[in-house]
Amino acid sequence: MKRFLAIVLAVTMLLTLCACGGEKLYSEEEFLKALNDEYKEYNAEFVIVDKEKTKGDSITYKVALKDNPDQTFEVTNSLRTSGSDIGPNVNSIKSTEIRYYFENPLAYEAYMLKKEGRINSEYHITPKFGRSKTYDGNYYAEDAEEGEDTVIRIYNRKDEEVFSFKPGSKSEYRGYCWDKLNYNIWIQKQGEGLFCYKMTDEVWELSPNEEKPDHLIYNLNPGSRHTG
Repeated sequence: MKRFLAIVLAVTMLLTLCACGGEKLYSEEEFLKALNDEYKEYNAEFVIVDKEKTKGDSITYKVALKDNPDQTFEVTNSLRTSGSDIGPNVNSIKSTEIRYYFENPLAYEAYMLKKEGRINSEYHITPKFGRSKTYDGNYYAEDAEEGEDTVIRIYNRKDEEVFSFKPGSKSEYRGYCWDKLNYNIWIQKQGEGLFCYKMTDEVWELSPNEEKPDHLIYNLNPGSRHTG
């Protein structure tokens, strides 16, 4: 009986060691190295702007491109078990924002492309982080947060702001893109679908009767704009 209990205790201790062993959460230096290694094929280097520890095994960083400090992203560094629920802990780095930015920065047709050229199964209006130009380059837009609202600002080739509008709250806003054929801007909101803002004399107004073009594909149930 004692021998049996000793075996059970030994097995229990071994399982506990397997579950708790493995890596510790990255330090800032380790996190930056791992992030740079992950995106080295894009020649991207990052710096840490801010961080927030959300729970014991997870930290959310705000990082910027080293050669473009205004271009920021949210990245989550967390620990997960490897292989099974009792496997050793390993670090995981996730950022939907960086993936969007590098894989499909224009998003006229709003679908993701795999590196080998095949269409990804995930369809979105790609959230924009930075400038997004019209098909002919005559205008570009930027989205930003203003209090509890999202604001879209539109500029001409001379970098003059020609118009701005607020399509909704930042909690419901999921992204925008230009139509690839005209100056229409399509906004996606969580749970509400697409909304078109049509331009007339450099004024963009909500145009509820516009029909979504076939080349504009979007996810009917998108996740949060800032997901890890």
